[in-house]
Amino acid sequence: MCAALCVGQGEEVKINDLIRGDVAWSTDTLGDFVVLRSNGMPVYNFCVAIDDALMGITHVLRWGQGWEAFGRGGGEMRDGGAGPS
Repeated sequence: MCAALCVGQGEEVKINDLIRGDVAWSTDTLGDFVVLRSNGMPVYNFCVAIDDALMGITHVLRWGQGWEAFGRGGGEMRDGGAGPS
């Protein structure tokens, strides 16, 4: 058994990137994802999103392959009240 975040359909997660400008992800392409493993340990991407919010992180540097994970993290934080809306 694990805990998963159910991603709503038909929504958009948007950010304003300093280099790429406005970037958006459709929640239809993200899908639901696990936030707690069956042993009760949270998954890394979920921990990082929470840790960044608690530390007041306002800027994050990411390479090209980190964009999908950021879309998910942005959704996690939005649903928790701390991320982009």
